[in-house]
Amino acid sequence: MVNQESGPRLDGLPEQRHGAAMVAATNMLLMYGGETTSGRVLSDMWKLAGSFDDWPVSDACSGPYFSLLNLHGLFMTIAFGFVLPAGAGIGTAFAVCGLICSITATKSGDHFSCVHSILGITVMLMLLLQPMIALL
Repeated sequence: MVNQESGPRLDGLPEQRHGAAMVAATNMLLMYGGETTSGRVLSDMWKLAGSFDDWPVSDACSGPYFSLLNLHGLFMTIAFGFVLPAGAGIGTAFAVCGLICSITATKSGDHFSCVHSILGITVMLMLLLQPMIALL
């Protein structure tokens, strides 16, 4: 941070921006960087003096507050918070339905008569035990 006495002095108001880093202190607000509504990245620092009671309500920004970082967070939350667990549950449900159909369709005692049925039962047991193995 530039020393107040020796650093450059700017008067006026900062450009409208979003995503700036701000720190509130006694009777001032320090603001660094951000991005303008046109997408230009800023690296300036402002010391806004006064108390919160002195500052009028500001005008709304002309553009929506939205960025690619917000979109990334939204997609990752949906993917790993909802779609992935739902997909795992749906996949397990279909596998169990397939197992039930194969057991029902096979004659009694013929479940271990071929390689396909032995591998199928082994894979199904591993699939159903996977959540418990994950807890180990």
